[in-house]
Amino acid sequence: MGSLAQAQVNYASNASGDWSVSTKWTPNGVPNAANGDTATISAGHTITVTDTRNAVSVTVNGTGVLQINNAGKLTVDTATVASGGLLEINGNGSPYAELIFPYNSGSSPALTVNQADGVQMLDHALITVAKTMSWGTSGSGSVKGLDDTNCQIAIGNAASASNVTLTLNLLVHGELQFVGVGAGANHNDGLANSGAGIVADTGTISLASSLEIVTDGSSADALRWKAEAGAILAFEARATQLQGRFYAAGSNSVLRFNNGAQVTTQGKLQMDCPSTVDVNGTGSFTFVGGYQAGNCGSPPSSPINSTSGDYTCGGC
Repeated sequence: MGSLAQAQVNYASNASGDWSVSTKWTPNGVPNAANGDTATISAGHTITVTDTRNAVSVTVNGTGVLQINNAGKLTVDTATVASGGLLEINGNGSPYAELIFPYNSGSSPALTVNQADGVQMLDHALITVAKTMSWGTSGSGSVKGLDDTNCQIAIGNAASASNVTLTLNLLVHGELQFVGVGAGANHNDGLANSGAGIVADTGTISLASSLEIVTDGSSADALRWKAEAGAILAFEARATQLQGRFYAAGSNSVLRFNNGAQVTTQGKLQMDCPSTVDVNGTGSFTFVGGYQAGNCGSPPSSPINSTSGDYTCGGC
């Protein structure tokens, strides 16, 4: 007689400790995605992942803490950080600690953050998004990155050339880098704006050389970028196509097109002042639909700064 499949279990922490220790969970055992298990970090507990672990979902409740440390890797379909909770990813130098949303997920992966800086990415922290998913922050919820080159969001699946789109309603503090990965010359990783889009109040969000922004065309804004306190959205060496309006909302927005970046939006560029666009080196920025002034003047006067790079305004 064959062995019976193990029933799905909803685990909850009963004390602080390592994810792998069965006595830290109620009922006694260790969450396992193969059995359909879910995991909840209870209020007041700190659960640490230091090796390779998985579950169908993980929820961090108020004052609970989930730490993915050193070379730890946690794979889940969905992750939720409730008000008061904290999800911390810290590789402590090298290699990367990693939160993984897998490409073969049976459900629609999602990360939901309901706490200010409820996800914190420290030294060598990586979130891998290998399947189209939504990533949202609500209320004061936000994600904090503390290292612009070693806190990365990797979008794509190295084993497949299928498209992966990360739909964002995301408030970011600090510094993060979005990096596209994937097999095949036509692989198309992207960020799709939905609602508020990407918001940052400090630091830099860098769109790295292998990442392309794509949209589904359902929104009037192809990309909406809102910054406070001089945060920067930087495009690196990549040909990027936007279908709708590129809206730099709010004052102090900085759009930077670095050496080799070639960005075209088929809609208008709209900016609120005081904001700037910096086009550097061999970078280029084309806004086919013309310039829609907020309280800024029309280019080539402020807010466009060109240091040997090119900008083209098709409707100006």
